[in-house]
Amino acid sequence: MTRQKATLIGLIAIVLWSTMVGLIRGVSEGLGPVGGAAAIYSLSGLLLIFTVGFPRIR
Repeated sequence: MTRQKATLIGLIAIVLWSTMVGLIRGVSEGLGPVGGAAAIYSLSGLLLIFTVGFPRIR
């Protein structure tokens, strides 16, 4: 990985992390604190399953 690519990935990570505050606040205002957190974690889990796939449990 080049130095420029690593820097770009780091900057994107900071931007995505900072947008989470607004996302959590907006969703929590609409669904309440517990419902908002549940919705965010549920959608994150679904996104993870679609991008990475199901884990192999032995």
